[in-house]
Amino acid sequence: MQFGYVLAGQYLPQDDLQVRLREALEQVRAAKQAGFTSIWATQHFLADFQFLQTLPFLARLSAEAEGMTVGSAVLIAPLYSPVLLAEEVATLDVLTGGRFVLGAGAGYRDAEFNAFGINRSERLGRLSEMVELQRKLWSGEPVTYHGKYLHLDDAQMQMPPVQREKLPIWIGAQGPKGLAQAAAIGDEWLVSPELSLASIAERQQTYKDALPAGVSAEDKLFPALREAYCAKNYEDAVRIAKPALETKYAAYASWGHEVGSFDDMARGSFVLGSPDDCVERVQDYRTTLGSKFLGMRMQWPGLEQRDVLDSIGAFAEVIDRCGS
Repeated sequence: MQFGYVLAGQYLPQDDLQVRLREALEQVRAAKQAGFTSIWATQHFLADFQFLQTLPFLARLSAEAEGMTVGSAVLIAPLYSPVLLAEEVATLDVLTGGRFVLGAGAGYRDAEFNAFGINRSERLGRLSEMVELQRKLWSGEPVTYHGKYLHLDDAQMQMPPVQREKLPIWIGAQGPKGLAQAAAIGDEWLVSPELSLASIAERQQTYKDALPAGVSAEDKLFPALREAYCAKNYEDAVRIAKPALETKYAAYASWGHEVGSFDDMARGSFVLGSPDDCVERVQDYRTTLGSKFLGMRMQWPGLEQRDVLDSIGAFAEVIDRCGS
């Protein structure tokens, strides 16, 4: 099992972002010391919080993460132009020494699509064309492409990624159409943090059934993002994490995202508790889903830095016991 450390990059409106940025850099250093092998950042536009945008944020964080994989979890790819995304991802792949993973999703918030002047109903089609174009552009060869939504004539990148068209693309998805798309176009299906283990298992079968001929589910990582807090015991973990997680998930609910109650998610979706509790939960993902990667998010709007660092430090025991 490999573990990634996920930074939301989301902060309360009154927070001093210079302070929060210094704290994020400190979290990356602590995560590296604890044994996390990758760092990740999330994305939204016009959010309820101050939100450091993913690609420039990751570029700064990567300076503290030498030797670690760096990834987006996930970019709202239909809102980008294909050349802009390809060039920026190539830059990050160079900055990280060929260790970048593009996590991409179709998006779901009306406010974002309206602000970018894109019809939300086009999101799945745009995502498919975007992924296809990324791989063509990353090859470094001239690209002429005319899809339903995206068009290029004789476009050629002079600085392709270190990994070129093999740069991994992980697709975030939840519904049946999105899962089938993730199986068809992505290297992995990246699970969002609010889904319960039982819900993931149901969706996993849909994903497996949609895999192209010749692609084996045995070769997949089945990566999942999880909200996590590691403390002396389950009660302490809930006490510390609950206020900040409730703030975050209240925003999700207001955006139209389907979320459960805190108590339901704490037991069914989140990884909370003592190191022993967290080890047990991690083993559940390994045995039930065959997961080989979990991305742990321990920073949410309103959580104090000392609490974040305490959780990262405590989780080192979990990594030592479960990691490979």
